[in-house]
Amino acid sequence: MKAFSRVILVLLVLFSALHAFYFISNGQKLQSALASLGFGLMAYGSWREERRGADGTPLVRDRRARGVSMLGMVLVTAYFVLRFTGP
Repeated sequence: MKAFSRVILVLLVLFSALHAFYFISNGQKLQSALASLGFGLMAYGSWREERRGADGTPLVRDRRARGVSMLGMVLVTAYFVLRFTGP
């Protein structure tokens, strides 16, 4: 993994944990659950996708990791829609 990918991975895990804390402590809102799950799925997809062989060539791409990451993006988008259009 390159340094930028590591930073993104750490940020995604941090955002996931932060929204999980908000979900537990602030009345279990659907928005926080969607954000926590979405950021967690994007972190998992990012972690699984960045695999390289010993010579630096990329290994076989993990289609499941890409799909999980896309699902995470959809959930985070739903979180933003609920947050900014809700009451």
